[in-house]
Amino acid sequence: MIKDGYKKDFSAALVAIASTMGPIIPPSITFLLYGVVSGTSIGALFLAGAIPGVLLGLSQMVLIRFYSRKMNFPKREMRYSIRETVRIISDTVAALLFPIIIMGGILSGFFTPTEASSVAVFYALVCGFVIYKELRIRDLPKIFLESAMMSAGVLIIIGIGSAFGWMMANESVPKLFAGELLKISRNPYVLLLLINILLLILGTFMEGSAIIIILTPVLFPLMTQMGIDPVHFGVIMVLNVIIGLCTPPVGLCLYIGCQIADTSLEEISRAIFPFVLAALCVLAIVTYFPELVMFLPNLFLGFNLMGEIKVACIDTLILLIHSVA
Repeated sequence: MIKDGYKKDFSAALVAIASTMGPIIPPSITFLLYGVVSGTSIGALFLAGAIPGVLLGLSQMVLIRFYSRKMNFPKREMRYSIRETVRIISDTVAALLFPIIIMGGILSGFFTPTEASSVAVFYALVCGFVIYKELRIRDLPKIFLESAMMSAGVLIIIGIGSAFGWMMANESVPKLFAGELLKISRNPYVLLLLINILLLILGTFMEGSAIIIILTPVLFPLMTQMGIDPVHFGVIMVLNVIIGLCTPPVGLCLYIGCQIADTSLEEISRAIFPFVLAALCVLAIVTYFPELVMFLPNLFLGFNLMGEIKVACIDTLILLIHSVA
């Protein structure tokens, strides 16, 4: 981007804000972590993150379009022949099927989220060895070692989080915290606003996984007490976490962007500020319009396929009887 004439700070800000789409677009490790800590359906969380993820992406696209015209950034038009288009699509089909297989298997009930991870590993190995031919047998020990270290880190985090949650429950911290918040207001919308402010402040200096592990056992009972759906609250938490990744003073994505683009924290903070504002608008929409979040989970998980087939068969039989009569 810099070689094509884009400013350093804008390029770094764009890469930083775009990288936050991963935790909200399914399948997501962050949703998986929240689901394990809170006991919420992983499949429902994956579905619930789709529409907020699209809203987040659209808001970024609108801002990019606006600033591209305002700053007169260069445009690059590339034309592809039909043969090149077919080749590009064929090269990406296997990778694009990856999330479809995982989500389809979980939502259809063919396998559980835990089994989905095994299927994902097997499919990745097939793609690496057979389709793309980028892996070799001698690469496997290194891959297994890195995967084991990463999995061990996640399991340690989950284990510590579970112990912390037990300690919080044993000391009645959630009840005490809920009591203090309820003294301020019993309106769910006001409580959600206060919790959003708390999570956004914590996100400026805490890592996202730590926020989810520490605060979910504390906030989750209050949310269920106020009648807020656990899936809806999970999306709110994850959105706050990803906004924190791009918020000064210690937003992780900001520092990574600074190192990549060789720019200062002040410059990238100014460039990313409009994108953070857009993300906050999406957070407000997601917080106060739960129907958007719950639409896909209710559509797919609340739809009884066999029941609908039975009803359709009975209706058809009744129509046949009436026609014969």
